[in-house]
Amino acid sequence: MTKNEIQEQRMKRYFIDAAKRYIKGEGVKTVTARNIANEAGYSYATIYNYFKDIKELIFVCASEFIQEIKEQIQLDTAKSEPGEQRIIAAAKSYWRYFMQYKGIFELMFLETINEISVNENICKAIDNFIDEEMENDWEIIAKEKDLNSDTKKMMMDAYKSTLNFYLLMYLNRRIPSSFTDFEKDMNLRIKFILEK
Repeated sequence: MTKNEIQEQRMKRYFIDAAKRYIKGEGVKTVTARNIANEAGYSYATIYNYFKDIKELIFVCASEFIQEIKEQIQLDTAKSEPGEQRIIAAAKSYWRYFMQYKGIFELMFLETINEISVNENICKAIDNFIDEEMENDWEIIAKEKDLNSDTKKMMMDAYKSTLNFYLLMYLNRRIPSSFTDFEKDMNLRIKFILEK
C-alpha cells in the first residue's frame, strides 16, 4: 500500500468512526456532512474527497454496524448451548444492543434504504444477518423437532419479525411501559415460537 493509499484509508476511517458515533448518539435523521465533519474535526468539504456523498458514508456505517451486532451476539451467546438456548440468548443480545443504540435500529429498520443507498446488498445484509448468525441453531431445532425446511423458515421469520416489531413498539411507543415487562413479554413470545 502506498503512502497516499494509507492516508486515504486513515481519512476515511476518521469520517466513518465519526459518523458511527453520531448515528449511535443522535440518530441517522440528523446526519449531515457538516455534523460528521465537525465530529471528525475536519471541514465538511473534505468528506467529498473520500465519499461520493453522505449516503455512501451512511452505507459504510450500516455495513459495519451489522458486523458489530453479529460480534455482540457471538460474545453474549458464547456460553449458551447451541440450539434453543442460544436462540433465546441471541434475542436478548439483539434487543439490548438496539435499546442501547436506537439510532442504529432507526438506520436499519426505519429508514427507506433507497434513500440511503442504491446498493441492494445492504438491504439483503440487514434482512438476513440474524438468520445467518442463527442458522446452525435453527438447524439443530429443526432436527430435534423433525421440522421440514418450510416450517423452519417460518419459525425463523416469526422470530425475526417478533424481535423487530416488539422492539419497534417499545422504542417508539413504550409498549409495554417498562423494560421488565418488555423483556418478560419477549421471552414468552420467543419461547412460544420455539415450542410451535
